[in-house]
Amino acid sequence: MGLFDKKFCSVCGEKIGVFGNRKLDDGNLCKDCAAKLSPWFSERRQSTVEDIKRQLEYREANKAKVAAFDPVRTLGYDTKVMFDDRAGRLIVSSSSNWKNSNPDVIDYADVTGCSIEISEGREEIRTKDAEGKSVSYDPPRYNARYDIYAEISVDNPWFSSMRFKVNPSTVVVEPVVSAAMGFARPGAPAFNRPSTSSFHGGGSSGSGVGGGPSGGRPAGNMPPVQRANNVTVSKGDPRSNAKYNEYMRAAEEIKRAVLEKVDKAVSAAAPKTAVVCPFCGATTIPDSEGRCEYCGAPITQS
Repeated sequence: MGLFDKKFCSVCGEKIGVFGNRKLDDGNLCKDCAAKLSPWFSERRQSTVEDIKRQLEYREANKAKVAAFDPVRTLGYDTKVMFDDRAGRLIVSSSSNWKNSNPDVIDYADVTGCSIEISEGREEIRTKDAEGKSVSYDPPRYNARYDIYAEISVDNPWFSSMRFKVNPSTVVVEPVVSAAMGFARPGAPAFNRPSTSSFHGGGSSGSGVGGGPSGGRPAGNMPPVQRANNVTVSKGDPRSNAKYNEYMRAAEEIKRAVLEKVDKAVSAAAPKTAVVCPFCGATTIPDSEGRCEYCGAPITQS
């Protein structure tokens, strides 16, 4: 078959336009069917036609969960995490009309963790020489750029995590320039990245269920200062930036809220054991508030 031969969607049977084909492992997928897949799904090319059909069935059933979803708490900026404590479910959506976008509804019990990642990049600051040409400073100077991501890990047949940017705009931190006296400026941050003359996506530091970044300190391996012409240039500390701190607090709040829901879901799913009520003497299984089902007295289980 030629490159521009007619193709038909292996799922819905509709004709696929010249640039509308989405390849599957054993067939083709039109852009309309592809748009119905989960936004967190990333293994389309390795999926079979049957896999895609099953996911579309899951996505269709998800619409009923979205219609019933009643958020009692919403966190985040452009991308929001919403919690429905009555149903024990959450969604993550960047759509202003989230009910129409069919976001995946996740049971608290299916959340396996939440972490925060700080992505760091650099962009060189340049100046002009006597002839008006753009040149590097000596030593070079860089703005540091930061984005903060949250990642919610889930037990789902179609994806394992939902990773999204927390901050609505990139945080830019300018370098610290000071006179050099043959030694580093006291208190200069002891972290940076290798020098280049263009923008670079940086590394990251993350945390799993057990903890978060220490004050949001980014990773790096560049010497703390660069010296030349009696000038010291060191990378500015992002923790001195108000927006950086605001976005870090928002990320930590999301993580804390998600993990609290996980803990409660695990506790609720744990098997209850019968105990003897010390007040009425009945053998009882304490209710969700730890009280005797007969006399209502509080019971402490070890």
